[in-house]
This record gives sequence, C-alpha cells and structure tokens, in this order.
Amino acid sequence: MKKIEHYSDSLLSDWTTPPSRLHFQSQKINAHTEIAPHEHAWGQLNFIDKGVMEVELTGNQAETMEIEVHRQNKLISPWQYSIWLPAHVHHASYNKPAINYCSIAVPAQEAHKLPERACIIELTEVAQAIIKDFIQRNLSGFESELDYKMAEVLVELLSRQPPLDNFIPASGDKYLLPIINELQDNPGDNRTLKEWAETVYISDRSLTRRFQNEMGMSFRDWRMRLRFIRAVNLLKTDTSIQDIALTLGYSTSSAFIWMFNKISGTTPESYRKHHSG
Repeated sequence: MKKIEHYSDSLLSDWTTPPSRLHFQSQKINAHTEIAPHEHAWGQLNFIDKGVMEVELTGNQAETMEIEVHRQNKLISPWQYSIWLPAHVHHASYNKPAINYCSIAVPAQEAHKLPERACIIELTEVAQAIIKDFIQRNLSGFESELDYKMAEVLVELLSRQPPLDNFIPASGDKYLLPIINELQDNPGDNRTLKEWAETVYISDRSLTRRFQNEMGMSFRDWRMRLRFIRAVNLLKTDTSIQDIALTLGYSTSSAFIWMFNKISGTTPESYRKHHSG
C-alpha cells in the first residue's frame, strides 16, 4: 500500500480560467503527496526535475462516475519525459519522493500541435535544458517575453517527438491487484508467476491469461518495465550499479545491465553519465 502524508484537491485548485496563451506554474511537492482526481479546461504538459512521475488516468468527464477500476491506467515516466494531458482528461497523481514539479498550461490554439490522447513525450536535450532553466530560477510564472518564447520552442520540440504509450497498466482485478501493489512496493520480489498464483489462490494458467488480457503484456514484461523505471530513479542517486541490481531483484550486475540495455539501448553507467547533473 502506498504511504500518503499530504493530500490536495489539485495543484491548481485556485486557478480555473483557461489561459489565452501558454502559462507556466511550478511547485515544490512534499514526499508522499497524493493529488485527488481532477481535470483542466486546458491541455497540460507536466515535468519534474528528478525521479519518476506517476499520473493516473481515471476516464473522461462523462465517464468519471461510471468508470470501472480495471479500466484505469497510469502514465509512469522518468524525469526526462513529459506527461501530456489534453483538456478534460480526468487524472490524479502521487509522488513518493519530494520533487520540483512544473507544468505548462496549453490553450486550444497551441494544443492542436500535440497528441489528442494522454501520453508520454521524451524531452530532447534542448527541451531538458529549457525545463532545467525554469526550475533552477524558481519561476512561478513567465517573467519575460523571452521565457514565453522559450516555452513556445519547448512545445514545438515536443510536437515533433513521437508520443509514447509506454505506461505501466494498472488493474483492479482481485487476483492481479495484490501482486501489483506488492511489486510497486518491492520491485525486487522475485516470486515466479506460479508462486504468485499460489499466493492469490488461482491457477498459474488462469493468472497468465488474466495478466495478458488485463495488462496487454506478460507478467515478466510488466515487471521488467517496472524495474526499469525504478532503475532510472535510482540512477539519479549515488547508489552503485551492483546495489541497484540487488534492490531490483537481480543476483548479478550483468543481468541488470542486460535488462536496462534491452529497454533503453544503453548501459546503466552510460545512462547515468549522460543524464547526470
């Protein structure tokens, strides 16, 4: 179960008027903060300065009261990605570590450049530099026309990037939910699918089918994605590669390096050097 120490209706609860142009907001968010389900009348690009961002999609406004739990999904992305939410996408969020969060509200005349669906968009090096500059200057809003033009460049850069649906699905299935919760809390848990099946009192064949049908992927692939995202988070710290491997359930560093390279195309050490600072 996730630990919640802080709760808010919305990071933007006091701001309801759709912007006429790009609008920037930033906020330092305490560890273990949950933001209640809400939506905006404008598009929203979301950024953090470290770690992993989690946004739960809870359905369109018309579906909010009727949406089934198993249809909910999470967009989970490391800090070098933005999470894009079009207008009126109902969502909630939770952050485990303390983070510096910022968002750009995108009005309709700019939002058409970005995808019609909620997604993850990778930040180019230039885009990362723009966001890093905004965060380091502790902006609460654009302070000059130059800031605004930099944001325009940022939106243009993101509009040229392919949208990614590389989120980790969630499920309210009574057999899958205990497994998901446990692995979210302890990604190094190495229990096999058969062992999990025994834990939740179902056959391993049925559990295999449920994972594929509910998640759209195998149990092994789902756990690998989860471990990769946690690895990206840990690589922002001074934790050694060996300790990261052990934390994530790998008996050797080489097995962890193989997994990381399979997904990212680079080694953990190379990734750390390239994204440090």
